[in-house]
Amino acid sequence: MIRNKKKHLITAGLSILIWLVTFYTDTKIFSADGLNMNCLPIDTEMVLPMHILTKILVLLCLFGLFEFLAYACKRPSLLLPFLGFLAIYVIGLLITWPGYYMSDDPIIFAYATRYYPVYWHNYLTSLFYMTAMSLFPASAAPVLLSDVCYAMTFAYIFYKAKQLYASKAYVLLLAGILPFTLLGALMCFRPAIYASFFLFYFAYLFFAWKEHKKIRPAAFGLLALLTAVLSFWRSEGMLMPVLMLPVLFFVYQKNCTNIKSTFKFLFSFFLCTVALLMLIKVPQSHGEARHYGKDYLIISTTRPLTVIVHREQTYPGAEEDLANINAITDLGYLSNDSLSCSAYNRYNTDHNEGKYTETGADAQTQNAYIKSAIRLILHNLDLYLGERLQLFCVTNGIFSYDPDLVLSLKPVVSTDFHLYEHDRSYGFEMLDAYKRLPLTTHEGYALFLFRCGGEAYIPMLLLLLGITIYTIIKKNWFVFFVSLNLIAREAVIFLTAPASFIQYSYPMMYVTAVYLLLLFVDHISQKASRTKADPKASLS
Repeated sequence: MIRNKKKHLITAGLSILIWLVTFYTDTKIFSADGLNMNCLPIDTEMVLPMHILTKILVLLCLFGLFEFLAYACKRPSLLLPFLGFLAIYVIGLLITWPGYYMSDDPIIFAYATRYYPVYWHNYLTSLFYMTAMSLFPASAAPVLLSDVCYAMTFAYIFYKAKQLYASKAYVLLLAGILPFTLLGALMCFRPAIYASFFLFYFAYLFFAWKEHKKIRPAAFGLLALLTAVLSFWRSEGMLMPVLMLPVLFFVYQKNCTNIKSTFKFLFSFFLCTVALLMLIKVPQSHGEARHYGKDYLIISTTRPLTVIVHREQTYPGAEEDLANINAITDLGYLSNDSLSCSAYNRYNTDHNEGKYTETGADAQTQNAYIKSAIRLILHNLDLYLGERLQLFCVTNGIFSYDPDLVLSLKPVVSTDFHLYEHDRSYGFEMLDAYKRLPLTTHEGYALFLFRCGGEAYIPMLLLLLGITIYTIIKKNWFVFFVSLNLIAREAVIFLTAPASFIQYSYPMMYVTAVYLLLLFVDHISQKASRTKADPKASLS
């Protein structure tokens, strides 16, 4: 007891010491100067709150890392996989230094140097960048911190599996070096960062299910917090507070001995999750109310509408609905930029001072747009589903879809938004300026991973469906409801994705890969146990 207390004091003292040093190193990457970028909203009022939150998270990360290392040093089956995975990921990062920045990532990085939150990609993403940059004052920081999270998660999975399955657990090491895992370890794209936390969450629940333990208050609170974070950080996680309830019922059956205790446990978990979700959401709600309103929901409808507007609408009220759409995004832009969401960005760029993500519309106009968009979609479900299927095919490299699904339209994507292109280029200049190491970026490694399974979405989706059917046959209801959660996520992505990024589905792909291996190891372990218990069974 005294030894543990001494160990905690040492890790706390070391954490505080390094934390104090970061106040100096922060001056090497953060700045109070103005930023020559404005394609995304700049919220100077949030600089101080984001700075404070960043320093709190930096201290927690340092303490958590040192506690992990102190714990792992006495457990080689945890320490060695962690160091091994981290070495593999860091080697990949060095090859592609400072990492694979895609989409708006360079702009998020640039904004993070001023503690400006990027609400369009959720302020938690900006907070992750800022925390990483305070820990490692270099442009590779967000990728490096994500790699540490990846290595810790896959090491934890192996460590817990080895406790359950002994030498059979070594097959779990494969999950950490799959092509899409290695590719995700090069990125700081929001879904790739999110994926390691999502994987840890479901891995933790799997091992809790196998251990058949009652949940302690601390674990209850942390699990509710992680549920809230995962529900909020990505919009496709919005169903988790409800869909996780049956999963938790099967994990913590010792907390659910009768109907009353079951209701009390699940309802209290739901309330706790929602309360934490509302608390975490406060900064994002502030930013959305000030700059966006329902713009993120509006862009999710843009791509289907670029097809629907090419069909004459004759249902009662259609003229009013089209007028409501036109009030946000000109119908001419929607008609021109077919099968893409660029009409939204291009119209905003041309009519809203180059701010390509903001419509600038008031709440009444936005609400009218959303209601009309839903009515248009409901009256043209064939075109809506056809457009969704076309996006699914294109995302997965299938270009031989039936063009009649989308009125034989061809994709027209406009990307030359003057402020956006300037800001993104400037973001890359800042990334180059903060590289710290004189390394040349080599894209060959990333391209190799892309070609060799880095986007193996369809195989993983089929495996997920196979796992779902298998668990129904075996009456493994815990894994069944986990699979249901993953399928629900993919359904939300299918119905609402504004663009073609396989990385949206990385969280599902990681969990499916790990659960497939865990079920395989669990199956052969149980089979070996039955054979050992009944030697005659091996002769039959």
